[in-house]
Formats: sequence, C-alpha cells, structure tokens
Amino acid sequence: YLIRELADELADRGLNTRPTPKRPEGTAVTTSMVERMLANPYYMGIVVFEGVQYQGRHGPLISAELFADVQALK
Repeated sequence: YLIRELADELADRGLNTRPTPKRPEGTAVTTSMVERMLANPYYMGIVVFEGVQYQGRHGPLISAELFADVQALK
C-alpha cells in the first residue's frame, strides 16, 4: 500500500479523528497522520517521555518485529 491508499482505506472503513466541539464527527485521517501512526512506538507498547523510551502500562498492539519491518520500508 501507498500511504495515500492506506489513508483512503481507513476513511472507507470509517476511521476518523477524535470528535471535538468544532467537529463532532471528527475528520478523515490524513496521510501525515498515517505516517505518524506508522512511526509511533506506542503501538508496540512503548511510551516516549522527554526523548526516553519506557515500557508502557498498555499491551502492545503489534510486535516489535512488525514495527521494525514497517520502519525498514520508510
């Protein structure tokens, strides 16, 4: 997939940003949002605070191997 194709697919599946008072329905996910999601270690259970990575209290949504594979594609 290209980033644009991923963003379009997420929109087709109804994934929007969080609702706000100004936009109660949220907005479609943009390509820059998808790029940030793909680079965010939070999804493998890591929290970054002041540039230091810590194991989060939440469980990982993806494996470290999958995260590394995605980073290698960039």
